[in-house]
Amino acid sequence: PLSNTSGSKNHPPPQDQFPLIRILGGLANANACDWAIYTPGQNTLQQTPLQRQGGYFKLAAKMPAINSTLRITGYGMHLQRLTWSQAQKTVTGPFVGMGQGTCGPYLTRYLVDSISGDSGAPVIDEATGAVVAVHSGGDCAGTIGANQGSAIINPDIQRILQNPNPPPAGPIT
Repeated sequence: PLSNTSGSKNHPPPQDQFPLIRILGGLANANACDWAIYTPGQNTLQQTPLQRQGGYFKLAAKMPAINSTLRITGYGMHLQRLTWSQAQKTVTGPFVGMGQGTCGPYLTRYLVDSISGDSGAPVIDEATGAVVAVHSGGDCAGTIGANQGSAIINPDIQRILQNPNPPPAGPIT
């Protein structure tokens, strides 16, 4: 739902909320290479997200061609239109390539506008509808000249996706 006129968020109804059960793995650092994979619980109607939403994102098996159109759909802050702050927004732009540096070869770079709070959003290849990365940082005007995310093809992400039921690590508190 849209936020209040003050910019404070309105939570969705309980049937559209899903608790986090456990984190399966991830990486968090100051270099915008962060990502996490978690197991969601059931809503108040005892439904999984797939049952409630009726769909899911497919994950890309490879990266798209340079200049392919990517989409970020996130819940970032909006300082000019406060009712859009922390409400779902979507925007597109071109894929510019893979990075190196501190994030290694799985840093995905794109000129898709994002704002603070969009981290964790899927980066979607418009041509296929598949997720190619997890958005992690904005830097269009900074040192690398592009926003960035962690590629789904990252072997660490793939390892967790191939074994989504490791021994329980306990509930998230």
